[in-house]
Amino acid sequence: MYGWTYYEYARHDWTPLSMPISLTPGSLQSKEFRLDRGVHYDVELLFDSKTMDRQRMACLSGSEPQAELACKDVPSLVDFSWTILENGRPVGAGNSNDFRGGNSFERLLGPFQPTRDGRYTLSVENHKDASVLEEAHPKLQVVIDLFERDGIAMGRGIGELMAAAAFVLGLLLLLLGAVLKVLRHRRDLGSATLNG
Repeated sequence: MYGWTYYEYARHDWTPLSMPISLTPGSLQSKEFRLDRGVHYDVELLFDSKTMDRQRMACLSGSEPQAELACKDVPSLVDFSWTILENGRPVGAGNSNDFRGGNSFERLLGPFQPTRDGRYTLSVENHKDASVLEEAHPKLQVVIDLFERDGIAMGRGIGELMAAAAFVLGLLLLLLGAVLKVLRHRRDLGSATLNG
């Protein structure tokens, strides 16, 4: 049980793709990466929060749309469309304008859930010049969705707890079996003595 739990947790690549990206207009296609069937992934931009003012970064990337008051004079520069390809065939797509969110150093571009295990590539088209954000060393990433990660980690914790409980129960049963064997042996000795 513990081995199965560990395997289920360890078999996932939490960040199947992470690559530096230029934020000048244009297109690019990633190298191949592996995704697991049925797992929820996010396509996102990741920024280095130490190289730029966090609020300015959040406004320019559009990662905190709820901070409209703070960002009212700073328009978001992130305008990406993306396509997930399997053997050159599109199997998922999205646009950053359809998905607002993240935090001050992550900008969600959209979610994707593959229908089968396999190797994929990511094609992106940047429609707007966001090169002012390049001082924050942007990376294009495909990551397991945060809630999915929490669920997998929780599943591992529950699996480990069940494995520990099964171990303790097995140990108690072995001890009980040994005690019963000793008692049976004593009873048989007592009967043999009375009969002798």
